[in-house]
Amino acid sequence: MKQWVDTHCHNNFIRIIFLPVLILVVVTGVYADDIWVEDVSGCHGDTIEVEVWVDNATTSIDAFTFYLSYDDNMLAFVSCSVGTLNPGWVSFGCDEIYWDTVWGYGHTLSTSIPQGSYGSLIILTFDVDCPGCVTTDSSLLEFTWLADDLENFSSESGTFSHNCNAPTLTPSPAPTSTFTPDHTPTVMQTSTQTPTSTEPPTATPSYTSMPGTATPTPPPIVIPATSPGGLSLLLIFMGGMLGIGAYRKSNHPAK
Repeated sequence: MKQWVDTHCHNNFIRIIFLPVLILVVVTGVYADDIWVEDVSGCHGDTIEVEVWVDNATTSIDAFTFYLSYDDNMLAFVSCSVGTLNPGWVSFGCDEIYWDTVWGYGHTLSTSIPQGSYGSLIILTFDVDCPGCVTTDSSLLEFTWLADDLENFSSESGTFSHNCNAPTLTPSPAPTSTFTPDHTPTVMQTSTQTPTSTEPPTATPSYTSMPGTATPTPPPIVIPATSPGGLSLLLIFMGGMLGIGAYRKSNHPAK
């Protein structure tokens, strides 16, 4: 009986110790911190961007350092920029420390990338410089050193593939907007007045007697005989004409 109790208790003790260890191993395996480089492609003469991604399930990041190697027979390093995860870096940058290795770094003072974040840490820009490459050529983008908060991260390399047959995205044409006025203006009828032709005034000829020229004799006025005062007017007119003739004769001496 005593032996059974000792054996039973010993087995239970092993189960009690082993079970939490197993759970810890499983939990640790599921919630790991990872850093990796995305796969990219490009053709000779292209400029490409390589994003470095992190999934920091258990570790906040307020400082990081890494070395990333690449094939300098295919790529030429240009620059870097901040990724989507930006806690407000006090110091941030990158540099080409060897002809085929980029050094990336950053740190903050009082902020950090909180644990449980997922996104790009840094974006590296390269020129594809490989005039002799063909479509089947490729090379690794590989971490050679991780430090600071990245020290215990699991890393995964990326691949650059030389590809000149990648489809080119053609932007869709912007829709043409058609403007329809809310109010259609009404054309007002303008009355056009036709000018009335005005006959030019008829000039009345004036007779000016020139020196030495006889004054024209006005035509006789015919007064009907039936008029009561016709004879008197005739006599007066004739008398006037005789007077005019006598005056002209007296004022023009005979030649």
